[in-house]
Amino acid sequence: MSLLYSEDEQLLADSVADWVKAEHPVSRFRALRDARQTWDPELWAELVELGWPAIGLMEDAGGMGLMARCIISGALGSSLVSTPIHSVWSACDLDPEFEPISGAIQPLAWEESHTRGDFRRIEASVENGRLTGQKRSVLDGNAASRWLVAAKDGDTIGVFSVDAVRAQTTRLTRVDHRDAADVRFTAAPCTQVTDAAGLMRALDHRTLAVSAEILGAAAAAFQMTLAYLKERQQFGVAIGSFQTLQHRAVDLFIALELTRSCILAAAREPTPQRISHAKAQASDTYRLVVNEAVQFYGGIGMTDEHDIGLYMKHAVVTSRTCGTADFHRQRWASMAGY
Repeated sequence: MSLLYSEDEQLLADSVADWVKAEHPVSRFRALRDARQTWDPELWAELVELGWPAIGLMEDAGGMGLMARCIISGALGSSLVSTPIHSVWSACDLDPEFEPISGAIQPLAWEESHTRGDFRRIEASVENGRLTGQKRSVLDGNAASRWLVAAKDGDTIGVFSVDAVRAQTTRLTRVDHRDAADVRFTAAPCTQVTDAAGLMRALDHRTLAVSAEILGAAAAAFQMTLAYLKERQQFGVAIGSFQTLQHRAVDLFIALELTRSCILAAAREPTPQRISHAKAQASDTYRLVVNEAVQFYGGIGMTDEHDIGLYMKHAVVTSRTCGTADFHRQRWASMAGY
């Protein structure tokens, strides 16, 4: 198994990174936040025109499949680009009739107040073709053109398509400024699009993409911090010359490289065990990077003025998205027979 990009993968990575650097610096995210916007519809339309929602499908991108999703997610994460692309990829995995290049958004509503990352705990139910239940913190929930909802039909779990107007949504204000909503369904007519196996596969794919987004953001926060260590002067020298800070920076570099290897391995061989390993490693690494970065920055790192705070808020939420590090360690251990 190669843990390096192929020539095609490197071309895609360079292309996506160049676009993000030119079109969406972190300052653009900050401007959206200050304007109380969770995402930019014009930016999303541009990504759809570029074909990014379709390039991450298993049969596209010259066979890159999940690797393409990881490359795109990592680049978007590096500048905290907020888009519904994860929801669109999940819709592609779940509904064979969904068209990713349509620009439509069909959020996956599966988490409930007690699921804690495990879809087998859901209580939303379907009876006589009508779905009832409440879902929490559904990403892109305020932009839904239609819903994909995980629910029980008798003793089996499936994913059901529900018309957008049949849901009651409550907009959430999240610390990471992402679009999200709590959603309630009451006897909403629905149609099943896939079963529990399809849901688990889609959630694993999404978990891997989120892990790649985390890696991209963590790496960007680390590079920002390294630049500060080289520039900040204390006692007449750059603080990056202090051996203690050098050792701590090396620890962060090692953690990032371990995370990169885990994600690339999971993208090459996307088994549930590898994906859980990648998510646990990514969540822990991101929290470590931003916590250390704030310490390195000192007082200014605690202010809203500095961008590192935006990454810290992003880390708090994404480290819990699609399951916490603890959940995925337990999942890995269970699959390994412990």
